[in-house]
Amino acid sequence: MPDHPESTARAGTPGRFLYSLPGVLTAVALYALAHTTARLLASGNLGEDDPRESLLIQVLAPGYEVRHGPLYDWALWLLERLLGTGVQPFLVLKYGLLVAMAGFLFAIARRVTGSAMWAFMAVDAMALVYQIFWRFHESLSHVIGTMTLVLASLWALFRLVDRGRPRDYLVFALPVGLGLLSEHSYAVFLFALFAAAALQADVRRRVYARAMLAVPVVAALIASPYVAWLFGEPARRAEFLASLTATDFEAPPVLHALGDAIGFPVLVLAPYIFILPLVFPGVLRTVFRGASAGPAAGPDFGRLLGHLLLFELAWMVLFDAILFPRADYAVQGLLPLFVPALAWLTDRARASAPSAGRIRLFVAIMLALTVVAFAVRAANMYVLDPVCSKCRWGVPYGELAQAMRGAGFRAGTVVIEDEELGGNLRRFFPHARFLVPGRGIPAPAGRPGGQTALVWDVRPGHPEAPAALRAYLPGDAVATPVEVPWHHLWKPTGYRSSRWAMVILDPAPAAVQGSASQ
Repeated sequence: MPDHPESTARAGTPGRFLYSLPGVLTAVALYALAHTTARLLASGNLGEDDPRESLLIQVLAPGYEVRHGPLYDWALWLLERLLGTGVQPFLVLKYGLLVAMAGFLFAIARRVTGSAMWAFMAVDAMALVYQIFWRFHESLSHVIGTMTLVLASLWALFRLVDRGRPRDYLVFALPVGLGLLSEHSYAVFLFALFAAAALQADVRRRVYARAMLAVPVVAALIASPYVAWLFGEPARRAEFLASLTATDFEAPPVLHALGDAIGFPVLVLAPYIFILPLVFPGVLRTVFRGASAGPAAGPDFGRLLGHLLLFELAWMVLFDAILFPRADYAVQGLLPLFVPALAWLTDRARASAPSAGRIRLFVAIMLALTVVAFAVRAANMYVLDPVCSKCRWGVPYGELAQAMRGAGFRAGTVVIEDEELGGNLRRFFPHARFLVPGRGIPAPAGRPGGQTALVWDVRPGHPEAPAALRAYLPGDAVATPVEVPWHHLWKPTGYRSSRWAMVILDPAPAAVQGSASQ
């Protein structure tokens, strides 16, 4: 993508490797490699969202859940066939998307700011967003894919406006179609993008051209498997339509919902959005002044991003606060909508004409927080208590799998109630099928015969099997307890223990025989 004609006196040397697309991709790839290596050396356990995804991708389906599209699951399914059922597919996908996201953000910010150095700073600004520098590594799944597709769509739209060739509309249609297979919030972004494009004549001329009619056709073809699945059954259709107006709590006050609709977009960018004006005080003036210092003629992509963010905020105020009040929803779900703000706010910082010293201070803060976040995360994984609380990385699933093998289980069906337990056990039994009663997780079709292992967490004072598993247990079944002590760098072995119970059945009980497609 060509640079904006405008440049700044402090733009640095665009030819420097670090301030180029290959340089940015290399830097982010090295960052991703450091986190991936630390993660693999620390633990093979899956994080917050991944265990459920691991169970879902036992089958390749046109759709998995009503609340989001299947694209992320499809990518995981493919990677799992190449890399196995461990944590590797999840890390390759997550950090591969991070590198792609950085590339698109760099290209967008370079076009908006006209400066390769400021574009690099826009990418580096991700290190100041808590949801990215911390939560990204611990959770998030479909949100990451949607963020990448939002930025890919912006990049493709900029290209379309700049060039306007027929193939540019087809390039734009690709991320649009894929975006409709990701989080449903992508549709809000798409609405806001077309609304923002209508406010500039030079942008409107290309975006509302006749050639744009091909985009919804191509996008619909790409999204059609999921759309057919979503509306193919009345129950799914009703659940989807209800989700559009559902609230997290009964009739939350409009003022509460309004506060979230206005405040959460700020929180999702924290602490970056608070640090930026402290280091660059002039940014507040440029934000409220609004217009990007673009050329006298031609599209103003800085203004386009500003209008995009305003339309997204207006959507949230109108729909999430006034018409269908929602409150206390997950802040990280807004990341796809507001990740373009990193490019826009970076342009506003550039327009404030900061001194070289303030630029160096900002870069130093970003680098320091990157190092600190990596160190704290490493401590979280390697030290465990007291750095972490639940300490997912230390749960000894491997020892539980050994106990199951010692009891005679090799392959067959594993019935569990806890998704985190099942998703983490699956890597040890890649040829087994996992049933999770009542959780909407499809099991692989095929012969359900052979051995069956029922496994559950034993909670203090409650050694019995959960209600969801009792239908699979014969009346005379006796559970085998499994207790595995944890190890620590300095605390005594057994300072903490994991407790499970298991029953190995051979042949499979009738309930399992009848659940081949559960």
